[in-house]
Amino acid sequence: MSTPRKEPTIDTQCFDLTDRVKLTWRDVRLMVETPTAPQEVETTQEITPPITRTRNLTLEEQKAIALTLTPLIESAVRQALKDTLEVSLQNALARVRVDIDRSINGLVTEAVTKELAKIDLNKIQSR
Repeated sequence: MSTPRKEPTIDTQCFDLTDRVKLTWRDVRLMVETPTAPQEVETTQEITPPITRTRNLTLEEQKAIALTLTPLIESAVRQALKDTLEVSLQNALARVRVDIDRSINGLVTEAVTKELAKIDLNKIQSR
């Protein structure tokens, strides 16, 4: 006797994206449809791009930057992976629990039904 699969429920600590977004779809559509007035630029002034001086980093500077950034980036990546793994494991555990509960219920019911069918009430009463 099989029971239909039930999907795991979402943890109560989670919340919907709508809880964090203040805009409705109507607001978003209005923002997109409403044209913004272009800013007027005086045409009498010549616009010159700013002069930027570029130079290549020396090998020592590159190493110093890498030594500074590497631990910070590594820590951020490790934390992100840890959080992702936590959520994945919680979801997997919830699914396994639901699957076990569903299969145990069916197995126990089936076993009890079979054992009840084997019992001969006439033998028990004659004892």
